[in-house]
Parts: sequence; C-alpha cells; structure tokens
Amino acid sequence: METGITSLGIAASAAGALFPIAVGLGSSFTHCAGMCGPIHIFLSANGRGRHIWMYHAGRILGYGILGGTVGLLGQAVAGLSSPAFRIAAGTALALAYALFGFGLLGFRPSAFDLEKRLGSLFPSRWLGSLAASGAGRKALFPAGLAASLLPCPSTHAVLLWGMGLDHAWQSAGGMVLLGIATLPVFVALPLGTKAIPGWIRIRYRNALGAAFLGLSAWRVFTLITAGAAAACH
Repeated sequence: METGITSLGIAASAAGALFPIAVGLGSSFTHCAGMCGPIHIFLSANGRGRHIWMYHAGRILGYGILGGTVGLLGQAVAGLSSPAFRIAAGTALALAYALFGFGLLGFRPSAFDLEKRLGSLFPSRWLGSLAASGAGRKALFPAGLAASLLPCPSTHAVLLWGMGLDHAWQSAGGMVLLGIATLPVFVALPLGTKAIPGWIRIRYRNALGAAFLGLSAWRVFTLITAGAAAACH
C-alpha cells in the first residue's frame, strides 16, 4: 500500500513538473522571442556572445530565488495551525488564480493590468546601463539576475502555481524548469526565425488563462471536500 502511495506521489510530481516546462516552451516562442530576444541579441554583441550563458544562468538563478520565496510563503501558510486561516488563504489563492485566468482571457479592466504596473517599477534604465557598460562579460550574470524581475505573464503564472505547492524547493525547482524551457528560442534566434502569427500568441494566452481557471476550480473543490471531511469527523 505504501509503495503504491509513493509511486502515485512520484507520478504526481513528474506530472506537475510538466506545467512549468510547458509554460516555458509555450511562452518562449510566443512572448520571450519578442520581449527578451532583443536583450539576448544585444548582450551577445561586442564579443560577449561566447559568454551569453552567464546572462541566462543569472536569469534562471533569479527565477529559482523568486520561486523559492513564494514557495516559502505558501509553505508558511500551509503550516498555520488555525483551520480558519488555512481556508481563508486557500480561498484567496483560488481567487488569485481566477483573476489571473480571466486577465489572460481579456476579462479585466485596463487599470488591473499587472504586467503594465510592474513594468513601470522595473529599473529598465539600470539594466540597460549595466548591459551597455564596459564591464564586458562581468556584467552578464548580474544583468541576468535583473532580467528575472522583468514583468512577464508566464513567470507570474508559474510563481502563482508554485505558491500553491506549499513547498519551497518544489516551487524553486518549477521556476528553474521554466527558465531552462525558455532556452531553445534563444538558440533559434541567431538562426533567424520568422515572426510568430498573432493568433498563436492569442491561443497560448487563452490556454494558459483556461488552465488557471481550472486550477482555481480545483482549489475550491479541495477546500470544499476538506471541509466536508472535517465535518464528518
């Protein structure tokens, strides 16, 4: 019996790892190519192309740190002794999933555009001056760390998903997988890639939005069934 439960847990973890990988691959050719591609090309210039891996290493490490941070938050909430607090936190997370999903589907006021608001806070001038500095390859790693903070619906999606895992290392690992899954597009960029049709970007956002509505519904279902089980006992 215990072996079966262990196998089920391993299978669930493997299936869960597919989510950040799918988001990374899906976003890389629909979003990253246009947003982060120019940064990659710019940093590859001036003889720094051989060391561009340092930029991506910094970016992926930054993702891991962000994932671990939100994972710690989720882990702390899961460890609360009060059932009422856990239910409130679970409800808030389900609501966040739903709002994010509706936002990706286009059902949100422009005033609640999270990426636009965070973009106004991002130190883009500092990143630009760091990347253009005469520090050469020494600037690539810190530039990558800074780039991990760029407002992006795909990174925010995996961060929200990671917060619900209630485990810091799993959340950090998910964000690292996201970063690794974005690398193929940067390999393809120097080869010359055609523009991705707009309808593919729309389909990707719609699929991600629907996934988060599904996550929200699942979170609500688990809250209801947990409450029912507690009432029976």
